[in-house]
Amino acid sequence: MTQTTAQSLVSNQSEYWVKSFDGTYIWYRRLGSGRLGTFILCDGVGCAGYIWRKLIPLLEKDFRIIHWNYRGHGRTDVPDDLDSISIENFAKDLDAITRHARLKKPFYLVGHSMGVQVIFEYYHQFPKKVAALVAMTGTYGHMLDHVFDTKLLKMVFPLFERLTRIPGIFPFIWQKTLALRISKWVARYGVINPTLTHPEDMEPYFQDLAAMNPKVFAITLKAGSQHTAESWLKHIKIPTMVFGGNRDNFTPDWLSHHMKDMIPNSQFTALPGGSHIGPLEFPEFIQLRLEKFVKELD
Repeated sequence: MTQTTAQSLVSNQSEYWVKSFDGTYIWYRRLGSGRLGTFILCDGVGCAGYIWRKLIPLLEKDFRIIHWNYRGHGRTDVPDDLDSISIENFAKDLDAITRHARLKKPFYLVGHSMGVQVIFEYYHQFPKKVAALVAMTGTYGHMLDHVFDTKLLKMVFPLFERLTRIPGIFPFIWQKTLALRISKWVARYGVINPTLTHPEDMEPYFQDLAAMNPKVFAITLKAGSQHTAESWLKHIKIPTMVFGGNRDNFTPDWLSHHMKDMIPNSQFTALPGGSHIGPLEFPEFIQLRLEKFVKELD
């Protein structure tokens, strides 16, 4: 991959590939006015931007938006060394983006799901560059520990990790399984709130997963399960907003409240009836809340 720029006709969007610390090229896009500042959007594991689909058109009117893909995700290269996939290195990749984008003012980091760990790690490594943090339906660490409020996923993960190492057969099964309309299964078993959004809203996520190297997905899950920011949350010195949904089965509501309690002077915003995909369920409300949050920083 050579560093390049492509101009989009949609929302005056520009796309870039930036060389990171180890030579991996990281993709990002930039759009919006920037009148009220810059939001950098950080996805969850396996995501390539589907979660921001309804929120970006609302925010770009007043904010500059930078959205990017993690190494091995979406349009970003798979690194030569798969062991380089870690939350710590995601933060370094993000710093390469901020330097390339030449952001002159402090910016606001927004993380969804595993992206919450990424924004905390970035602040830990580069505290003077960030003006505020926004954690949306995600945890500060060990992300497999509390899914459905059990240790089940953590217990079965080693088996899944071993399966991804089987050449040929498992990648074929992975793609065929995810190509099915399992979004209906997701709604049926309470992963989303079907009264707030449609099961079809999840389909782009499963399409992204189907196109993803399952070994990269497993390594990223492992990275998120091993990383935690818990020990330094009490040292965060910038304004922080935590969004939590009381129907979030991946990041239970109590965990979002606990995270808010550990971060000094942080705020909590409830998403009543919200599941793990809060940005898709409450885009207008989140937009208004973010605008108020930023204006109160002045």
